[in-house]
Amino acid sequence: MLTGISIKSLIQIVMGIAFLIVGIKGIVQNKRFEKPKTVIDGKVLYSKHFEKKDKQGFYRQFYYEITVEVDEAGRKKKYAMNSMDQYKAGDIVKLVKDPNGSGNYKIFTPINTPVFGQWVIAVIGAFLLFTPAAKAKFGAAYLTALLSPICIFAGLAFVFIYFRENRKKLEEIDSEIVGVLKWQKTNLGNDGKYHKSGTALYCPLLKYKDNGVEKIRRSRGNSNVSEVYPIGGSIVFYKDIETGYFLEAKPKSAMLIMGGVLLIVGLLGMASIFVKF
Repeated sequence: MLTGISIKSLIQIVMGIAFLIVGIKGIVQNKRFEKPKTVIDGKVLYSKHFEKKDKQGFYRQFYYEITVEVDEAGRKKKYAMNSMDQYKAGDIVKLVKDPNGSGNYKIFTPINTPVFGQWVIAVIGAFLLFTPAAKAKFGAAYLTALLSPICIFAGLAFVFIYFRENRKKLEEIDSEIVGVLKWQKTNLGNDGKYHKSGTALYCPLLKYKDNGVEKIRRSRGNSNVSEVYPIGGSIVFYKDIETGYFLEAKPKSAMLIMGGVLLIVGLLGMASIFVKF
């Protein structure tokens, strides 16, 4: 079966299979945690706030340690976990089993956007895997033969996601920026000591009202520039009325336009291969 395949092509095929497996595994794992059967309700019993600021006034730590009661087969059990968002005693939170195998729970955060990282890895894998066969069949047009179906698939995905997200009933929530969390990666230097990275990410802390109750949550958005989030500024985010989950933004029309463009480019590419103009 491998007769006539060069060592270079064989290596490329093996790399493609490896990338494809890693990408698909990541996609499946993320989708598994989105299934309702893996999500359970927990009742917040206690919440304690932890914070720490640096000399510049940026938060270096800002989180809540909460104790949650879970009903497991009729038995009440308590679990402690950290949260980026504020919860009050009596609040109901959605939980999933921690994937690290510890047996503990963590707060469920739905993935509201495509898992681009895993999809990119899977697409790279498919590209590497089918390149030798495409070269043999289509010759100089192999790139068009490979990229056209990828464009069609990506275009359809963008269009589908846009219309799916727009069907949601969303409540607009106004919030005030009351602080900024600064995060810097630390690296182990040649001197054996840990040093902070030269670049930092800034995440705004938002005060808002949910059903008349004032709370604070850490935005899932971030920037490399702290001035983007001035204290006292306002940020609008959204709440899915049906699920109660928060969304950072609505789907933008640019997603629909991008999907349409990719779809047209992909179809034209396929037509250029099989139809003589």
